[in-house]
Amino acid sequence: MKTFKIISNIYKKNYISYFWIWDNKIKINRLILIFYNIKFILLYNNIYFFPLRTR
Repeated sequence: MKTFKIISNIYKKNYISYFWIWDNKIKINRLILIFYNIKFILLYNNIYFFPLRTR
């Protein structure tokens, strides 16, 4: 039980910082996802719409 208490205390102290890091990671991941979606849409447009125009 002593070790459990120590672990829980460390966890409580670091919880806010862990949560902050986790929140930032999620924000960065969302930004990356949005960026990749935009890139994919641009690529899709280049592949499927420009050849049709040149035909």
